[in-house]
This record gives sequence, C-alpha cells and structure tokens, in this order.
Amino acid sequence: MQLFADQDDALIEAMVCCLDVSVGLYHRPNITPNTSLSPTGTLLAFLQVVSHDPEVLLDLLVSNETCFLLYLLNVLKFIRRNWEEFVADAGRQLEDTMTVLIRLRLAIDRLVERALFPYSIGPVLRTFEKVEQLYEGEGNITGD
Repeated sequence: MQLFADQDDALIEAMVCCLDVSVGLYHRPNITPNTSLSPTGTLLAFLQVVSHDPEVLLDLLVSNETCFLLYLLNVLKFIRRNWEEFVADAGRQLEDTMTVLIRLRLAIDRLVERALFPYSIGPVLRTFEKVEQLYEGEGNITGD
C-alpha cells in the first residue's frame, strides 16, 4: 500500500490483481491462499491509506482514471461469499470498515436519487445491500 499510496491508478490496479489472484486460488483444492494477498487485509490497508474517508472512495468511484468500480464490486462479492472469513480477518476493524462502506453506499444513493451519478451503479448497490444484510445479522445471502 505504501509503495503505491500516491499513485491511485496503480494502487487500485494492484488491488484488483491481488483480489483476482486470491479469489482464483481460494477454491482450488490443496492450495492455501497467501495471506499477503488477503482480500480483507488489502481492503483494510487501503482504507487506512485513505483515512477511512468515504468521500475519497466516492471520488475514485466516479473517476474514469482508475478501475475502482471493478475493485469495489469484486471485493463486495468476495465479502458476501466469504462473510465469516471476512469477519474473522477484519477483527476489531470490522465496525470501522463497515461504517466506511455504508457511508459510501449512502453517498452513492444520494447521487443516484438526484440523477447525478455518471453511470448505472445498480449492481454495486444491490451487492452493498446484501453485505449490509449480513452485517446486520439477517442471515446468509447467496447468489450473485
């Protein structure tokens, strides 16, 4: 994270690659994913780099200079599919992490309501809702 902290585009691209590698290895028999590629660990470190500021995440999301939309959708899908692992790995940072994600979703909702969001963000919002339901303890959500 520190290596790319001042290069948003390269940082987000590296995070997407780490997430893809980790998820690709996750379901292979007899292979334990490298903990340095942990999607949860990467997300937690990234949130520290951006000072847990949902406005920074929103700026990255609406920017056409990074692939943050791809990263966000894929990390939310990972969280939804691996909720127990995410909770265990996030530990004491779970509440802070979910607070940032929920604030980001609320900011997106406000822009969508005023027709100010630059593209269709429906799939991301639906995935956000499923993750929030898990966080609120409403049971397991399955499917895409």
